[in-house]
Amino acid sequence: MKNSLLALLFCCSVYNVFSYTSLEDSLVTIREEITPQKEEPAKSMISVEKHLLSLQIFPTGLNYETKLAAKHTFSVQAQLGYSFAFGISKTYYSNGTSKSSSSAYIAVIPQVVTNYRFYYNLAKRDRKGKNIAGNSGNYFTIIAAFGFKPAYSNYPNKFTFATVVGPAWGLHRTFKKNIDLNFSIGLGYGYDNGRGSYFAPISNFSFGYVFIPKKQKTAKL
Repeated sequence: MKNSLLALLFCCSVYNVFSYTSLEDSLVTIREEITPQKEEPAKSMISVEKHLLSLQIFPTGLNYETKLAAKHTFSVQAQLGYSFAFGISKTYYSNGTSKSSSSAYIAVIPQVVTNYRFYYNLAKRDRKGKNIAGNSGNYFTIIAAFGFKPAYSNYPNKFTFATVVGPAWGLHRTFKKNIDLNFSIGLGYGYDNGRGSYFAPISNFSFGYVFIPKKQKTAKL
């Protein structure tokens, strides 16, 4: 009888221990469910500016750039563009002599230039601690430029309308005091009503003052 009673007491003790342990586990589970979990702050997404307006000093004009997606923009420039050329010619005469001559050409052309840009290294610049304010980064672009009757030209071929379209690579930087610099170079297919169609290198260089949100910092090289 004593052995049976001891066995019963042992079983009850073991049951109480397991019951207590189960109760503790349940309480821990309830506490974990009730205790609010700390959420990690969401990382801000690297993105181009929503809108940028630039007053160009060279060439004289205005540029407006608007956001299409996180890394994509579309810009329109209205400006007085400049065209430069240098030519060397050689004239042969019937008496067997020849004469060489050189000429320099310049034209001042009202232009409208559009750019579809893909900024490919904004995140990399940001990781390196280089600010990306004012869309300061490198990009690939499709350029479509339209030129109209020159305000001045000494080119031998006269035209009243010209256009060129092509891909290019470029860089855009905004420095202290919102000084804005843009450069691009590529190859395009052009046409003007003075000489017809042609392939030619296309390039664009401009600098001026850009209006950007004050909360943003200017970019470092």
